[in-house]
Amino acid sequence: MPSPILQDPMLSPDHPQRMVLADEVHARPPEPLETPSRATYIALLVAPEDREREFTHIAALCERFGVAPPHGGVTQFAAQLGPVRFKWERHGEFSSFTLFAAAHAKLIAASVAPSDAAALAGHFGGNIVVGAQIGDGAGMRLHRLPLHPDGFTRFLVCDHGFTPRQAGRMLQRLFEIEAYRVIALLALPIARGQAPRTLEIERALSTLAGRLAVFNSFNEAGARSPGKRCQQHRRARRDQASMRPGHEAPENAV
Repeated sequence: MPSPILQDPMLSPDHPQRMVLADEVHARPPEPLETPSRATYIALLVAPEDREREFTHIAALCERFGVAPPHGGVTQFAAQLGPVRFKWERHGEFSSFTLFAAAHAKLIAASVAPSDAAALAGHFGGNIVVGAQIGDGAGMRLHRLPLHPDGFTRFLVCDHGFTPRQAGRMLQRLFEIEAYRVIALLALPIARGQAPRTLEIERALSTLAGRLAVFNSFNEAGARSPGKRCQQHRRARRDQASMRPGHEAPENAV
């Protein structure tokens, strides 16, 4: 538990949630990594009622490898489970499991980085690859867009001068960006399903706006010609009534 911050009497009091929010920002520190390294990242949606079962599963996994399990209430945990470094993190919508020594993300030295399409094909199977410099040029990230047949995506991170903590931080950021990107798209099928209804509402609003414009023009004309005001008012009321659902105006209404 972090030491409490001494409040400076010259400053205004801290917000009651300041420490909680500050701890949340730093609740999931990255694992330091040496080059070369390999990792696999899995993000699982976990319902609130399944959180306890998830924690029990992690404790059983630790017991199997003779490792002390995480304490209750923690949101992240890391341990060495045999040949694999295991890291668990609890997020708001999902939990993530990172296995260091698997092969869905690789951290390699720049000296052995692929230099042409043929070399890239060995890592990404000849598929479309995008990449960019990261860490102000300290590394290069390469990423295959489609999923591989095993259901995982692939990252290749080339180390041009990472420190161990910087390498771990970069890989964790790439994992979390990908996870949150996919989770954000969970609402896309719902949005697409509502598209016909949205179009119907837009058309109804357009019709309503047109009728309101006619109604306003009647009012302006009536203000200029008081003798015609009553007739225009009756027409405006008829138009308003016709906008009600299921209403049919009389053919000879005046």
